[in-house]
Amino acid sequence: MRRRSLDAPAENDGASCQSHITGDWDVPETPLPVRGAFLVAWGLLVLRSYMIFHDCGHGSFVQGFRDAKTYNWLCLHLSAAMCGTPTDWNVGHALHHANVGNMAQDDYDWAETIFHTAEGYMRLPGWKRRLTRWLRWPPLFFALAPLLTWYVKMRLPFELRQGRKAAYRTSDKLLSTAFMAIRYYAGSHLGILPQLLGGDYFAMSLGVGLFHLQHVYDPGYVRRPGAEGQSWSLKEASMIGSSILTIPECMKWFTLGIEYHHIHHFRTRVPGYKLRDTHEGAPAGMFDEAVTLRPSDMWRCLWLELYDEQKQTYSTFAAVEAEAKKAEGKKAQ
Repeated sequence: MRRRSLDAPAENDGASCQSHITGDWDVPETPLPVRGAFLVAWGLLVLRSYMIFHDCGHGSFVQGFRDAKTYNWLCLHLSAAMCGTPTDWNVGHALHHANVGNMAQDDYDWAETIFHTAEGYMRLPGWKRRLTRWLRWPPLFFALAPLLTWYVKMRLPFELRQGRKAAYRTSDKLLSTAFMAIRYYAGSHLGILPQLLGGDYFAMSLGVGLFHLQHVYDPGYVRRPGAEGQSWSLKEASMIGSSILTIPECMKWFTLGIEYHHIHHFRTRVPGYKLRDTHEGAPAGMFDEAVTLRPSDMWRCLWLELYDEQKQTYSTFAAVEAEAKKAEGKKAQ
């Protein structure tokens, strides 16, 4: 609190006393660079907490001794509070591992961030295609998806898609929401609420981006077992359909090894902090099938919007519509 000069009039002593009681301190303004640095640091810490929470959900973060399961449970709940995610998120995530890229099942979405096939998209009426293109336009989608996931889907006291195996328990949602409310209430009183909100959004955005890049790239791995002799296997979904992301060395402590996603999908019991050692210590050629994405590749992948079953590759709305028009032109000739 700024100290009042001894020569200043004492007429505001009543207001000063009230500020002591209510906690309304007259704190000097923190420089913008410091606030920005705190926002980024908080966001990265939340991301690290989410990765720990993710591993705890697989039961892999703490293991190898008698009471490991108990410590894993404790870490799960502590990290869940830190990353603002319901503790039963791992139920749906296990279904993701069992079904990613498999179009012939309805237990879970075959992709987390892609919602249309080329054929399904082209069957939509014109106005629905325009609406879909607008809603799934990458800059808008990646800006809104974190907010809709963490502040809407994970907070509603009911499920938007009833009967799904991946549904959250209402009690877990309410508990997570209570922790989020406490977090923001405390941040408001400490004068750091904007930094907490910004840092949380930063972490959520990184999370959504990682989910997308881990499975959406050209050509990717999406199959419809039973159609034209196609089959789906866990090994192929892991080694062909899960990427290796090339990220800065300084970020790897925060991502906890999740960038080596091919190994994680193949063996979820390998903890994140062992994934890099597992990858680098593997025999030569063992992971030749795995796709490595460099920064330029990641940038291109962010613009992929649907899956083309005919070509068995991810694509964009514009490319699919251009090909459809070209095919119509050939028919008209």
